[in-house]
Amino acid sequence: MSIGDPRALDHDLVDLDGTRDRSNLGANAMVAASMSFWRAAAASQRVPLWRYFSSERSASIPVPLFNVINGGAHAVGGLRLQEMMLVPHGLKAIGERIRCGAEIYAALRREFATRGLSTAVGDEGGLVYTNGRATDAIAILCTAIEKAGYHVGTDVSLAIDAAANGFCDDDGIYSPEPGLRYSSDEMNAWWCTLIASAPIVMLEDPLGEDDVDAWVSLTKRVGEKLIIVGDDNFVTDPLRIRNAIRVGAANAALLKPNQIGTISETLEAAAEARRGGYSVVVSHRSGETADSFISDFAVGIGADYIKAGAPVRSERVEKYNRLLEIYEECKRT
Repeated sequence: MSIGDPRALDHDLVDLDGTRDRSNLGANAMVAASMSFWRAAAASQRVPLWRYFSSERSASIPVPLFNVINGGAHAVGGLRLQEMMLVPHGLKAIGERIRCGAEIYAALRREFATRGLSTAVGDEGGLVYTNGRATDAIAILCTAIEKAGYHVGTDVSLAIDAAANGFCDDDGIYSPEPGLRYSSDEMNAWWCTLIASAPIVMLEDPLGEDDVDAWVSLTKRVGEKLIIVGDDNFVTDPLRIRNAIRVGAANAALLKPNQIGTISETLEAAAEARRGGYSVVVSHRSGETADSFISDFAVGIGADYIKAGAPVRSERVEKYNRLLEIYEECKRT
């Protein structure tokens, strides 16, 4: 079989595993092999990896989402909301966006130190805020944005990955902060209040993965003005994305190649999201390596956003450096 046909190789890999959940070979092992297929195919045609992916679609540099405050499963003792991210949508060039993320992160670290807060970091390099209240963390983050010389809401807005499975119990009761216990409807009301008072433009996993009716309700209420991203409920599965589109749950899909096991299936998930009018967010994992494959992938498929963590530490910075390299490659072609 030709290395120039990575889809066929991926198909054989899926057949070799033989399970729906990739429990035989394991998704991490499979995606490593799949990535090597696609890299080899690009090399065989003497084109950059991003260009190989863009042969059937328009390439574009995605907006980076910088995870600067870590909580939930990524930071013991931190916020129950898992990630607070910067969205530098008001800046045009990728270099400006990355510089913005780095400068605000540095300003946020100084702000934490000035206030006597710990500057410990979580799994993705973001600072750990131990107060427990989302509104307080948002206020500090907005202060850091302004002190770094940027305008809140015009240059930079915020995104939150709640990872709500982490604070939803078996009875469907949500506890986003200590002392709070909410039904699904009350949780949605809490979100509506929060986004009305803060420059939030994106929510990821705001509800439990199986709370479908609440997902549909929240999307109807705020989906016209807010990006609502499905991760835990989609797991990069084209069928799950198709079902969500059918009922109107979320309006964006997060793609993590190692969730589904092959790059071909990740491409199918992206295509399914696009057909439904969903935005596409390509994501790293909390336990990352210094590999930059997802940067090429995100550019090649024309993803709207990319999540690669805080603008620090080699396994995160490598992705941002690769975006800068791709930008320079684009200018030369």
